[in-house]
Amino acid sequence: MYHLRRHPVITAILSFIIGILLCRGIGGLFASAGSVESLLLRENERVQGDLTAVAKIVDVRDGSAVDGDTLIVAVESARIGGHIAGDLTVLASGIDVYLLPGLQVAGDLSICARSINGLNRAAIGGEINTGCDQLGVALSRYGAGNVSLGIPGFNLSIFLPFFRGYENIFQVLINAVVIAGLAGLFATLLPAQYQRIVNTTMKASVPAGVLGLLTMGAMVVITVIYAVFGIVTLGLLLCLGLPIMGVFWLVINIALIVGWIGVSFPVGAWLMARLNLDYSRIKAAMIGAGALTLVQGILSLLPCVGFIAWLALLLIGSVGLGSVILTRGGLRPYPEVIQIELEARL
Repeated sequence: MYHLRRHPVITAILSFIIGILLCRGIGGLFASAGSVESLLLRENERVQGDLTAVAKIVDVRDGSAVDGDTLIVAVESARIGGHIAGDLTVLASGIDVYLLPGLQVAGDLSICARSINGLNRAAIGGEINTGCDQLGVALSRYGAGNVSLGIPGFNLSIFLPFFRGYENIFQVLINAVVIAGLAGLFATLLPAQYQRIVNTTMKASVPAGVLGLLTMGAMVVITVIYAVFGIVTLGLLLCLGLPIMGVFWLVINIALIVGWIGVSFPVGAWLMARLNLDYSRIKAAMIGAGALTLVQGILSLLPCVGFIAWLALLLIGSVGLGSVILTRGGLRPYPEVIQIELEARL
């Protein structure tokens, strides 16, 4: 049996792999450049895909370009120019926003700030919202998948589009391989924890599924409350609570993936039996996780039946998530047996 305290190096490597693949990732998951202290896009600098940044000082200069949507949360100052191929959303906590003469936005412009300077309506291709009432819609895409890593042009979302949908069969295949690899690592390095989660998914699927659904519902409610208070406070709470929400969503995404791996074990065992393969828990874990992910991904790409893939993701994911919670991440069996020793008194 492997113990975390006895293998700190292995544990660190496994945590790093899972964390990198799931920071979106989840998700899912990352699409831009940025910095906590400042965001600077120089002339002739281009960002591939979406750009999301939370920074004290924002300086996007004329001559720069962003190929997707742009979401900026500024705390002290914001000067924005260049070419934005998608929508531009700016949330400033009571500061002045300066739009440079070279700013061109192909999509919608939404700004919540104390004052807006240099707005050229002719340079905006879509609708213009200069109040705070429309930012709820604009911020709906701000979550897993658009969090800044601080590395310009580096996008990890291609590795794990698990919770945001697939664009092509190549992504499905890559994701199936990644999930299968994680399943193999989990079953190899933490066999006891893995087996407890698997047992719970099979023996307590109903309570696990109910708990998983309730947890997902609570996640949505907490996120909505966080977003509403963030808008009401003009981005102050959004900035202060971002690290907490980031950790929260990271833990939930890890639990969902671990639960998905646990639920898929019977699929792998069944396939090995059908194919007359020699049984191995590690192989069953990898085959099951890869096959289940592959089927779910292919279904999501098919017209008219895509809802089946999302329904399966919701139901199976709920059982897996609930099993992870019931077993405390695989650290305890469920139901937990408490042994009480009675001391005989003479």
